[in-house]
Amino acid sequence: MFKLVKLQIETAGSGKSAEASLNAVKLSDGEKLRKALKGKKVSHPDVEIEVQKESVNPSREITPKRLLLTGVTSGSAGIIMAFAAFAFSELEQFIPSHFYDWTFHWVSELAIVFIIGLAIVVLFIFWLLGIAGTIIKYGKFTITKIDDELFIARGLLEKKQLTIPLKRIQAVGIKESIIRQPFGFVTVFVEVAGGSLDSGEDFSTVLFPIMKKAEVDPFLQEFLPNYVQGPARLTALPKRAMKFYLIRTCTPVLLLGLAVIYFFPQFSWLVIFALFVAFLLGFMCYKDGGFSVEPERIVIRIRGFSKKTMFLHHKRIQAFEKKRYPLQKRELLATVKLSILGKGGTGKHYKLKELEEAHADRLSDWYSYRE
Repeated sequence: MFKLVKLQIETAGSGKSAEASLNAVKLSDGEKLRKALKGKKVSHPDVEIEVQKESVNPSREITPKRLLLTGVTSGSAGIIMAFAAFAFSELEQFIPSHFYDWTFHWVSELAIVFIIGLAIVVLFIFWLLGIAGTIIKYGKFTITKIDDELFIARGLLEKKQLTIPLKRIQAVGIKESIIRQPFGFVTVFVEVAGGSLDSGEDFSTVLFPIMKKAEVDPFLQEFLPNYVQGPARLTALPKRAMKFYLIRTCTPVLLLGLAVIYFFPQFSWLVIFALFVAFLLGFMCYKDGGFSVEPERIVIRIRGFSKKTMFLHHKRIQAFEKKRYPLQKRELLATVKLSILGKGGTGKHYKLKELEEAHADRLSDWYSYRE
């Protein structure tokens, strides 16, 4: 409203906050300072710097249809629910204790169908709030490449701009959420040494919120040609690794489920459903894991709730670690961890668990330049 901006200057050094921050400067002054810091020559402070014509600079902007699709498939409802739970925990001390007793008896006497219906309505409301938040966040999203820098601008209520020198990019990732994967949509993001638009996005910077998987290669060819996927086929995890993934996801749910069945036997069906989901998630984590090695680049694919494919150049990897736990030794398996430089000088770590031990040794040799 007042044509002011907050300007932050970040380097690849350590620290949780920006090295320099100006909370309220004129938009025009902010643009001049940014151009001056980029090493552009200015003959006079009042003379704007001439830049290349937009026609020769690759640029993409999100369409309204894709923006709506981003909101619908964002999964932001979970974040809003977590925030609501935190807010409730802070206000809990002001709620009378008899209110909990009344609520428990009221829920216990309700029919299961009504409880399910009520839960669906609440989830639907959170889903709509998540859509609205995502649209506000990624509205007018634009990425432009000028020389050796990427310029990202986005936001409806709070407009944000970020300048990323290509030499600061440590890795490129492709994220497929459980919701988007069946429809073939992905998010392209980068790990940048020194900064990101949002700390809430696991300190990663989104290059484009949503696109078809088939559109990723042309996009990278246009903006980051060194990270084009190529036809490489990933080496899958061995079959004997599957039980480790299933145990890892199902055990916590089973232990919690036993407590729920003991204290609230009427909700036993929820435990069975949760176990099924945990089993399915563990199988997907196993099935999606894999890697591919090139002379100067490694591609790894891992899954939590979302599947991530990471492209890391050898020169960007800060450390390589191989571990073997007692149970893994019996099965001739190993876990490897690749570390790169992230925001604020801290590390970003990517673990690929239960590889063939021979494959882990092969990756170790590749990283160490051993024949």
